[in-house]
Amino acid sequence: MVEEPFQSKDPDLIRAEDKLAKKLHKNCNPAGKELNLKKSAKIFYKMGLLYKKRSPDKISLLRSAALFNAAILRNPEKHYDKHDLKHLCQKVLKLAKAQNLDANLQQISNEIAELAQQMRVETRSQLSELKNIPYDVTEEECKEIERKKITDVKRIQDMVSNKYTELMKHISVKCLEVMGPSPCQFAVVGMGSLARREITPYSDFEHIMLLEEGVQYKSNYGDVLHYFRWFSVLFQIIIINLKETIIPSMAIPTLNDVTKENGDWFFDAFTPRGISFDGLMPYACKFPLGRSEKTKNKPWTNELIQPVSRMLKYLDSDEDLKNGYHIGDIVTRTCFVFGNLKLYQQFAGKVSEKLHDSNAFNHTLLIKQLNEDLKKFDAFDSLYGLFVASKFNVKRVLYRSTSLFIAALGRIHKIDETSSFAIIKKLNDLKIIDDKTAHMFSYATAVSCQVRLSVYMKQNSQDDYVGEEELYLVFQNNIYNEVISTAGEKSVVDYFIIAYNLQNAIRSMNWLRNEPLRIIFRPSTKFLMLHLLRLFDRIITEWEGSLKKKAFHPLDEEDLYIRYYVANAYCEKRKYYKSLLMLDALEKEEKVCDLSIFAEIKTDKTWCMLSVGRFQEALLYAQESKEKILALNIPQSAKYYRLSRLCHMRGTCKTMLLQFDEGISEFEESEKHLNDIDEWPRKSLRRAHCFRNIAFCHYRLSDYDKALLTIHISLEICEKQRLPVHDKCECYHLIGLSYYEQANYKKALTYFEIELTKRLPFVTEETQDSDEYIRLVKRNIQFCKIKLEAKPKKEHLFNRLLYLFCLQYISINVPIVNHTVQFCLS
Repeated sequence: MVEEPFQSKDPDLIRAEDKLAKKLHKNCNPAGKELNLKKSAKIFYKMGLLYKKRSPDKISLLRSAALFNAAILRNPEKHYDKHDLKHLCQKVLKLAKAQNLDANLQQISNEIAELAQQMRVETRSQLSELKNIPYDVTEEECKEIERKKITDVKRIQDMVSNKYTELMKHISVKCLEVMGPSPCQFAVVGMGSLARREITPYSDFEHIMLLEEGVQYKSNYGDVLHYFRWFSVLFQIIIINLKETIIPSMAIPTLNDVTKENGDWFFDAFTPRGISFDGLMPYACKFPLGRSEKTKNKPWTNELIQPVSRMLKYLDSDEDLKNGYHIGDIVTRTCFVFGNLKLYQQFAGKVSEKLHDSNAFNHTLLIKQLNEDLKKFDAFDSLYGLFVASKFNVKRVLYRSTSLFIAALGRIHKIDETSSFAIIKKLNDLKIIDDKTAHMFSYATAVSCQVRLSVYMKQNSQDDYVGEEELYLVFQNNIYNEVISTAGEKSVVDYFIIAYNLQNAIRSMNWLRNEPLRIIFRPSTKFLMLHLLRLFDRIITEWEGSLKKKAFHPLDEEDLYIRYYVANAYCEKRKYYKSLLMLDALEKEEKVCDLSIFAEIKTDKTWCMLSVGRFQEALLYAQESKEKILALNIPQSAKYYRLSRLCHMRGTCKTMLLQFDEGISEFEESEKHLNDIDEWPRKSLRRAHCFRNIAFCHYRLSDYDKALLTIHISLEICEKQRLPVHDKCECYHLIGLSYYEQANYKKALTYFEIELTKRLPFVTEETQDSDEYIRLVKRNIQFCKIKLEAKPKKEHLFNRLLYLFCLQYISINVPIVNHTVQFCLS
């Protein structure tokens, strides 16, 4: 029996909410972030009043509480917000028919906040004691340090899990005291990361509520449900009053409706994302009230306040598939929080029986989900996709790329343990993995937990992203640096090697046989991960060190791959002649002709020739590379990407040779190939570069109208996709130059000043005078002002010529750029 959701048909409430949402939209930037917090506070307060009027609907009351708290957080001076929140809490107590109508829910929240703060302080203290592993240790010393890290991280995770459980138990006790004696035995049961004992001090609380079996047949079952539904509402309001619940998690239809195009527009960048309940989004709702609102794609509801037998039904394959967000999977991994322990043990025992029952165990569905996860959280694709990203999602890229698959191995082999560490130990006991593999998996788990905890603690929020939203020079910054600093470079590299090998081993397994997991170690994997992490100095160090040890043998396929990564690293570090020597040697190896890297070798040679100013030779290699790529049996999207990159380089060569019309054609073809790629994280960035380079060519041809038209397309892409600020600055600069040449000095001055404003935050006062970018734009501003003031002074606007264009690729031709800069500054 699921409670019917409340549907407000009051046209006045609907119109009022829509009007407030439009006001909030005007107070936000294009990314949905608030511009004026006090204005937002007023809007949230009024929205909270509207949702309060939709009483007795429970979801509306929760939204009202979240909105009031958002208003208070943004403007603490306004006392009426606090008064209305207090009144809301009292209203909920009356609707719940609570025994203690004078209970102070806000005071309870304050107590929880103090306990949460103590947990966070203790976590920071223990994390600070963890030591990173250096490269210069023996293999035996390294293993000993790794074992210590596994023990220490496990201890920290156990501490956090225990303290977090105590917090939720404390809230449960308070709710029981407020509501009065429960009408039947019950248990609050944790799920997700708490059950895996990998919770953080900022994690949300996924949980269900078990009721004693047989209560569903009693005449007062309606009253029982009334009690526990309102128990859950009180529980959630106490958590919401911590002021760590972001507004998008409340799925307010006018702000964050994921079912409508452009409906999910508001981004809460102000509220610290911390302890909260699982959100109301259609793909979430893992809390007792469950999913009460239907959507077009998920037209069903469910409730997670159930007697044992009914809760067990979620394990059935049909229910699991129907609910879409795999509730059937998460209810298999649970932990006891509060209530009747025997009731929980009864449920857990039944779950175990069902999982061990081959007739009830849906192997096909599990393998299907596993294959989906392998595609979604592929370690190689995730790192490759982040090649020029400005942010790094720690949870997605570094945590789930192992934890999901360790959990899957546990389910496939019907292991009852819930934590990753415990599952690994059981897999080892069952001889499914050997001791070495068990150590590696445990170490990878420790590293991922350490990084995730460290990132959250540093940001004081459950923010999965690290890195700046807008990087000044995205190609000269490594977004992995912040991740690497939390656990050490060696540990992060080792993590991805393990994740990559684990995923490949799972892909090659025959699931119809209960066979051991075979991990294949390839020397080239380490170099591949270093390559994807852009740790080119380390690649060169490892290679030069291996030459001294004579660790590699010529003509070996593994060696050929390694040599290619090394050649690429030399290229990235602008050691072009060293790179060319290695690439030439690789070309002569017969075996390399059959490898997919042969086309990459030709492409890298094109880039090296371009970078050392040998543009005609670069064009020849680009043609050879194009022929090799067209002959490759690879997915079309990969082929289009490589062709686009080649056209871009050909366009660069043509422009360097002052063949601007041909350069335009090459860049247009590059952009055309980009449009043929379905999904690629760098697509928007490269399209912006194509249009900017086309605009530059038009500028050099003195066609300033076309230059302005095209550069504005590039700028629009940069702003819409929130690309790095450096790319926007290049657009502003070229717009300024074009307007200057058209004698529109006022507009030119405006864009140069915008560029300067954007660039200044990324340089210190001490380095401003030596920064080429800052000096150039300041000089351009000066000459615009001279023109506007009509002072008789010799004009010399800095035409950066090819310097502007040279910045389009990851590596920069230092001699050419330096020569051009000196020319501009002369």
